Amino acid sequence: MVNASLGVPGGPTLPLGTTVEVESYVLATVDLTEAAGSDPDRTVDLLPDGGTVALLAIRAHDAKGKPADVTAELKAGAATASVEVSGSLLVASEDALAAIVATGPRTVVLTNAGTAAITVDVLAGHRA
Repeated sequence: MVNASLGVPGGPTLPLGTTVEVESYVLATVDLTEAAGSDPDRTVDLLPDGGTVALLAIRAHDAKGKPADVTAELKAGAATASVEVSGSLLVASEDALAAIVATGPRTVVLTNAGTAAITVDVLAGHRA
């Protein structure tokens, strides 16, 4: 289950909630050096053999826990789509993920273009 609410300071709050049924998941934490460093990008496999990604969450932060920027290149075979993530990204819809990259992502390449090292957490929920 995914629960969240969006609030605008001095404005409305919109509660959001959905149930996303997954059969398994991948959780990965990767450390990326600054762009000029020796390891500014990493590939994370989102799926075992078969299945589809129904939930994707990415959180990027610096050593102090402050939100960081990361480029997430979602890949499914030859199909790719890059998404700039500032702090966090949550997509809790199999259809939305398939709209971003045909058939839904299989891997994500994370790239740090910044001047400081960052940590990126990735959670992907799968359905058969």
